[in-house]
Amino acid sequence: VYTKKGYANEWDGTLNGSPLVSDTYYYILEFGPNLGQFKGYITLIRN
Repeated sequence: VYTKKGYANEWDGTLNGSPLVSDTYYYILEFGPNLGQFKGYITLIRN
């Protein structure tokens, strides 16, 4: 379990300075040969 006091998520929903549209974005993190991977998604909702 990961915990941290004072965590701040400062990502503003942009990629290379351009705002991303509301959507679901999928990712795969690969840690190296035989080290496994982590898959997930982020749903970005703009007001």
